[in-house]
Amino acid sequence: MQAIVGIDIGTSNIKVTAFDFQGRPIYSTSRQNKILEQETHYDLDGAYIIDQILDMLAELIEYDVKIASIGISSMAESLFPVAEKKNINEMTMAWYDKRSRKEQKNFHKNFSKSRFYNITGLNSEYLFSIFKLLWYYNHRPQLFNKADSWLPVNSYVAYKLTGEKAMDYSLASRTGSLDIKKQDWSPKIFKNLPFNSTIFPPLIESGNKLGTMKEHFKNKLGIDYEIPISLGGHDHICGSFAVAAFQGRVILDSMGTSENILAIGSLSQIDLDKLHNKGLNFGLHVVPGKIYIYQAFNYSSVIINNVISLFFNKSVDELETKDFEKFNKEARKFQDQESPIKFFVEQNEDKFIENQKLKDLNLLNIPLNTDRGEVFMAVIRYLCFKSKQIIENLEKVLPYNDDKDDKNELAEVIAIGGGTRNDLWMEEKGKLLSQPLYINNIKRAVTLGAALLGGIGADVFKDYQEAAAAIQRGKKKVN
Repeated sequence: MQAIVGIDIGTSNIKVTAFDFQGRPIYSTSRQNKILEQETHYDLDGAYIIDQILDMLAELIEYDVKIASIGISSMAESLFPVAEKKNINEMTMAWYDKRSRKEQKNFHKNFSKSRFYNITGLNSEYLFSIFKLLWYYNHRPQLFNKADSWLPVNSYVAYKLTGEKAMDYSLASRTGSLDIKKQDWSPKIFKNLPFNSTIFPPLIESGNKLGTMKEHFKNKLGIDYEIPISLGGHDHICGSFAVAAFQGRVILDSMGTSENILAIGSLSQIDLDKLHNKGLNFGLHVVPGKIYIYQAFNYSSVIINNVISLFFNKSVDELETKDFEKFNKEARKFQDQESPIKFFVEQNEDKFIENQKLKDLNLLNIPLNTDRGEVFMAVIRYLCFKSKQIIENLEKVLPYNDDKDDKNELAEVIAIGGGTRNDLWMEEKGKLLSQPLYINNIKRAVTLGAALLGGIGADVFKDYQEAAAAIQRGKKKVN
């Protein structure tokens, strides 16, 4: 059975899914990603990632899948060092690793954050790739000098499978060095760095064929046919392509460990000078000519997990489906009541919760006779309120298509991700939002987006419009 295959390398899991040419899943498998912890350092292991992906591709082939193409998506910001003729340790810091905070601070002594925003479309954070590279330059000079180039996670996997190097624009947008208006590296930013843009591979559009799988990997998998491999892009953006590409005014709410809320627009309709300090970020989309506008809070379902862990006296790793059902059942008792509990997350100065351990979680104003179900309801409502704030911010800047859009009509909100399986959470969000809220029926949006982009690179689809039109996007309205 022929299939387009999507690979997604996430922080927690690595996923591989085979789809038919209409986007219907044929076979899906996943492996837990491995984070190597040492004191306050968190590293990704490149060799481990490649081994898991090859193992999962072998599983597909054993299921009698013939791979017509592969598209690869991944988390952003992390970069793997590679060297063709030198022995190099192919490990890198995870996106949330805080080692680069000092490098970010020092960079902005000579380069203002507003100037940085007007070039990159990003509110400066320590997690961006150039600050990670500065840390390696300052603290691991031997490794830095050995590396021929540094590759985003999806580019690293594609390079190992094909021997070819490139970076797609959606992940280049997360390096902190891309001029998104010119769609090229910024000379002004690199002038303030001790290395130049040749540290990165060439830029290409998502969905362009990078190469074909190396012979020794084909032999290892027991196949004799060519497999075209393309870069997908940033995981959330690949998901938006599968769910919301070419659909007009849509806001996509990706509800996972963190909550990323984004819209798709045109850069020509955005004035970056006026948007600094509004909390919005911009980047180039996987669809050429499009940008994504997004805002996120990096603690969403992880809060529910940890509150259940706290009140049920179980570790997060031990939680079962019945625990989440009990959480919702107890919370529903207070669904029609206004909770007196003021729940909030007091963020530390860098806005990211260290390794998802929620050291800064605070529950305030809880009377001694409070039922824990009230606390659970307060958690749900807090998360819904955070989403509403971001959606309203996006609504203010989301561009209109003058030919098609009614300027009095609010954008649709389409939710994807694991959080959509929590009925109570979705009900409360639907009640709070001014816009209509839908749950998309695509269950594996990120790997599907990557697979579609891989299909474009392999000429399964002639272009982005045909790939997007090939799949059915049913959706269910949240009442």
